Formats: sequence, structure tokens, C-alpha cells
Amino acid sequence: MMSHENQRRTAKQHPGATSVTGWLGIVLSTFGGAAVTLLGVIVGGFVTRRSEQRQWARDRQIDACATVVQESTRMQLALLERWKRRQRPDWTVWNQALAMLWLVGTHEVIAEAKAMDRLFWLSSIRIKGGQMSEDAWAADRDEMEAARLRFINAARRAIVTRSAVLSDVPVARPPLSEVRDLLGSEHAEHPGSVTRMQEADNDTS
Repeated sequence: MMSHENQRRTAKQHPGATSVTGWLGIVLSTFGGAAVTLLGVIVGGFVTRRSEQRQWARDRQIDACATVVQESTRMQLALLERWKRRQRPDWTVWNQALAMLWLVGTHEVIAEAKAMDRLFWLSSIRIKGGQMSEDAWAADRDEMEAARLRFINAARRAIVTRSAVLSDVPVARPPLSEVRDLLGSEHAEHPGSVTRMQEADNDTS
């Protein structure tokens, strides 16, 4: 190892060596600082873009799920109108909602939406074939609302990250049997009047 005296002697014999060494130190220090700064900018930009992409995807998923819930309610009403008033339902918006969900949704959410769609088709086929009755519609309606609830819970787990499971459908309508009990024997003898009365108060029956 060079002693302090030897370093002084070398510096006197080669004065340029010290200046070059100092210059290189300055350059390397400056370059290193710039490299670290540039690396921080690159990493920060990458993390920001990833975060923005995740937020964008989550927002699209929430929008798609909300649209499916809204349109599933509309389709239920449309099928009721098809049965009662022979009005053909418009499937366009519902199919568009499903298409968007297929684009951004998770496998679980898509599966539950597909189950809802199947119920709509089955109910539509029964109506078209003249196989619908008051009791049959009440059963179909309950299945649709239960399927909607399963979809909502799937969306909450996958997108909203809510682990608590909802157990009640978003409708507080009493079952048809309870309505008949409340209205008395006159309506029990004419079950069609029960549904007509429910329709007058609430079109979602």
C-alpha cells in the first residue's frame, strides 16, 4: 500500500494524475446521480401507468356490472309485459350489456350473468308457448331475482372486494301466497286478480 509520503512524491512527479482522478470522480458521481434519477422516473412512470390501468379496468367492470343489474330488471319487466300484453321485448340493450361484461368481467361474474340470461330465455319460451300462469310467473320471477342477487354478490366479491354476502333480493315484495292470504278468500278463488292488483301497484310483480 502506497504511503502518504509516496503519494505526495507521485503527485509531484505526475501532477496530471491527481487532476484526472478528481475529474473522473466528479464525472462518475454526476453520471451516477443522473442515472439514479432517470431510473426513478422510469420506475415511477411504470408504476403510475399500472395503477391507472388497474383503476380504469376496475371502473369499467363496475360500470358493466351496474348496467347488467339495471338491464336485468328491465328484461324482467319486459317479459311480464310480453305475457300480460303480448308486447315483444327488446333484447338489444340487454345483449349489449352482456357483451360489455364479457369484455371486462371476471369468470365468476360472467357465469352468473349467463345464468340470468338463461332464465330470461326459458321464461320467454314458456310465455311464447302459452305455458305461463300466475303461479308459474311468480316462480320465474323469484328465480330471476335470486339469480340477480347471486350476480350482485359475485360482483361485490370480484370487483368491489366486499366479502359480506347479501342474502335478500333488492325487492321487499311478499310472496304470492302471502298476498292471497292478506286479501282473503275472494281473491284466492280468482288468483288472476291478485297479479292484476299487484301490477296496478308495482309493475315489477
